[in-house]
Amino acid sequence: MMKISTDDMSLLNRWHFDVRLTSNTDFRQIAQQFENDVECLFEKLKDSGNHADSSAYTILNLMRLSLELRLKDNVIHFAKYSSVVKLPNLFTHDLRILFANLKKCIKSTVENIKEKYDIEVTIDDLKETDELLLKTKEIIELFDRIDKDSCSLRYPVDKKFNRFFIDPVKLNLLDVRESFNEALTFLRLVSHVFSQYTDYVDYVEEMNARMYADEMESYW
Repeated sequence: MMKISTDDMSLLNRWHFDVRLTSNTDFRQIAQQFENDVECLFEKLKDSGNHADSSAYTILNLMRLSLELRLKDNVIHFAKYSSVVKLPNLFTHDLRILFANLKKCIKSTVENIKEKYDIEVTIDDLKETDELLLKTKEIIELFDRIDKDSCSLRYPVDKKFNRFFIDPVKLNLLDVRESFNEALTFLRLVSHVFSQYTDYVDYVEEMNARMYADEMESYW
């Protein structure tokens, strides 16, 4: 990505700031922008010397939005290979519910591909997934405490004009960042961990679809 210094902005052509919002954007692309912005804000804090309080709400909100999109993206992915008929509560903002749904879809995927395709996920892959889920759970629980409904990091009051954080919450953003990055490791890579199994499922389904199409064509 091209970096533009503040001093040079007045000299740049307007096309540097032209953007295209299209229907091709997916969950991961938007999440990645949020994650890039988190890192930019940390760098800005380091360079400016400003206290983290000056950007805390923005950084935490971007982290939360990223986690929400990453969870939803993975729920959609694993639901395809599971026995889940209907995507479970995909439009909630509750990270705890989304996290539970992801675990449910992964578990169902493991069971479904074993039953339908005789594909058994290795113990090592299951163990790695469980360990990463446990690390991801930490930051899910943090945001469940401070911003359960995706409101308290965006507004000072709730719908009844009751103030959030009557009892102040103390956090160290570096600790939160570490937990966030551990969660991202899982959410970015879990589909790749299972790809050796799901790719084979895709192959089998594609072959079955071709055989069916050829059979139907023979009748005509």
